[in-house]
Amino acid sequence: SLKLEYPPGGALGGSLVQASLDRDLIDFSVGVTSWPKTQDYRFAYAQLRDQAHAVIPNTRTDAAGSFLIWLSSHNALGQIQGQVRLATATFSGSAMGFSARFPSVGTVYLEVFGYNVVGSTVSLGLSNAINLSTNRSELKAFNNIFNPARGEKATVRYDVESPGHLTIRLYTLNGTLVTTLFDGDVPAGKGAVDWAGQNIAGSRVASGVYIVHMSGAGVSRSQKIVVVK
Repeated sequence: SLKLEYPPGGALGGSLVQASLDRDLIDFSVGVTSWPKTQDYRFAYAQLRDQAHAVIPNTRTDAAGSFLIWLSSHNALGQIQGQVRLATATFSGSAMGFSARFPSVGTVYLEVFGYNVVGSTVSLGLSNAINLSTNRSELKAFNNIFNPARGEKATVRYDVESPGHLTIRLYTLNGTLVTTLFDGDVPAGKGAVDWAGQNIAGSRVASGVYIVHMSGAGVSRSQKIVVVK
């Protein structure tokens, strides 16, 4: 007998090809299986996930009032290609745009779904991390008074106007290093990281006030975070 096996999806690549604050365009391309006369998968819809890979609500392109707008898609030769855009009030019919609705979001992943020849819809995968655009340098902590014992976490969003090496570290008030949240190269734009209240050894920190400090990529900023129990 002859048995044929192949992956049901392919790698997805997403990139920010045109950007201005809250008017980001995202191009995507997905490789899928293809036969001489037919292609197994065609574009169904896309949605966004945040820095923790959690689905960002109201970002399905096939839903009314979505903050992610489908612009175009093309299915041919083993590729699904297209373009989506973050919505503003002008395009979504909403009273606010994406950045106002999701202020803590800086890093996103585009997830693309396809339907096959029998009508089943599946996820074709996530894009690389996409840092949304910005026109300023800033550090902001969201949910910055939180209780790690309840599974809560703080989200640190950074905005940089130029690419470069960036570090984000947590310190006690007396300057002792608690942990490093991020240390690497970043493109210009927004990004976000989460802190679940753990130190560099993975242990839960004591209650108190901590300082998150961002340095590099032409910027230096600090913000307070309070851990309560």
